Parts: sequence; structure tokens; C-alpha cells
Amino acid sequence: MEHDSREGPNPDAPPELSQFAFLIGAWRADGKLKSVDGKWKPFTADWTARYILGGYVITDEFHMNDTGCEFQLHGATFRSYNARRKIWVMKFLNARESSWLELGPENLGGVEVTDDAITFRHRVEPDGLMRVRFENISADHFTWRGQLSNDEGKTLDEVMVIEAERIKD
Repeated sequence: MEHDSREGPNPDAPPELSQFAFLIGAWRADGKLKSVDGKWKPFTADWTARYILGGYVITDEFHMNDTGCEFQLHGATFRSYNARRKIWVMKFLNARESSWLELGPENLGGVEVTDDAITFRHRVEPDGLMRVRFENISADHFTWRGQLSNDEGKTLDEVMVIEAERIKD
């Protein structure tokens, strides 16, 4: 009998999949984005996540609401754990640009999971490196931080912060 991913993770899925299970559900997010001139611009967003593909993958959709920011983001992240290689495999689909972004690749340190945060990096065109960090994770809240580096991570400039609150049924 095939596993229904609406029921949660597949019992045969790697236990590491639970590291991102806090995302499952619907979230309302308030964020701020640093513009090129260094000023912070507020925005709101909707973030939803669920298990897919028989409960082996977590996908989350992020929709930034139009609040006057010059930057708008709408996309989906697909997260799976390769138990054989002991690595996260994560890809972000940017819907507005029809492009894929590899998140937390091995050559950038992979995904670091500690008791209080999940951190990974990805490339930003043309020569940037973004460090992403989920922190303050609880049943009803998390903080997402994006820090940009143009010197391979020697210095980091916080460019986006998102505070997400779970939407109750």
C-alpha cells in the first residue's frame, strides 16, 4: 500500500527529514528587506509547507506580498535527505524568473543542524554568497535570516529577516 503524504512523513523516510518538519503547515510572515540604498523595506508573505512524493520530501511555497519592495519573491523549495550520502538535497524554484537554485550544496558546507538553528549557504549572482539561517524555532514561530557576502563569507551583511507565525486552524 502506497503511503499518503498527507499523513506525514513516510515511515521509511530518513529520520533527518524531521529536521525541517517544523515548516509543515501555514505561516504568516512579516519581513524586512535591505534595499540597495541601505534602507529597510517591510513586506508580508505567506509560507506553506507539506510532505509530498509519498512522504519522502518536504516542499514549501513562499509568496512575498507586494508591499512596494523592488524585490519580489515567489517560489517553492524541495527538501529531501540522502541517507546514503548523509546530505540534504534542496532546490529552490524561483517562479518569477523560472530558475532553479541549489541550496546548501556540499561545496559550500552543506546544511548545518544544531539544537538552536539550521544554517546553509547558496550562490547569488553574480559573485555573492548568501548564508541562510532558521532560528528561534518553536511550534508556532521561526525566524529566517539572510546574510549576503561578496568576499566568500569573510564578512556578512544582513539583507533580509523574516518572522513567521503559524496560522491556527
